[in-house]
Amino acid sequence: MVKSNLLAEFAVSKDRLIQALACVSNLADRAVVQAIVHPKDTILGFAFSNTLINGESGDQIYAYYIIVQEEMMGAKFMVNGEEWPLFYISCSEQFINSIAALEPRDNQFLKIELLSITEEDEPDVLKSEAFIMGDHNSAVGSILQHPSSQDDDTTLDADETQSVLYG
Repeated sequence: MVKSNLLAEFAVSKDRLIQALACVSNLADRAVVQAIVHPKDTILGFAFSNTLINGESGDQIYAYYIIVQEEMMGAKFMVNGEEWPLFYISCSEQFINSIAALEPRDNQFLKIELLSITEEDEPDVLKSEAFIMGDHNSAVGSILQHPSSQDDDTTLDADETQSVLYG
């Protein structure tokens, strides 16, 4: 049996979403979506990120693109910060091009739903589904399968976010 859990729904400008995915796409074909969490456990936005590590030297290159709640319309978060799971979204060129082809809804915005999917027979495997809707019943989605527990942080404290933004 499949269990689908809606984590968040919101609208964001088409350009902002494409910029977030394109920023990370230079390093990887998927981005980790971390919730930015206020000390009172309220989700304030998301950081799209990934890190590229050179196995020989240990050098790291990372990319973060942050979208805060003030840039969203109608943001609803169905889980609090401490419940935010490991979540991935595709950054492939094909996925970004498909988003670019969507006709935006109101005021250049696309509606986004983020869902976490588990299957009863594979409890250690999660699927992250990003469903992006445009006008005229058009939509693009990505479903990425990954282990349910990894060392990646699933959230950023609001203070950490400021250090990412301002050094």
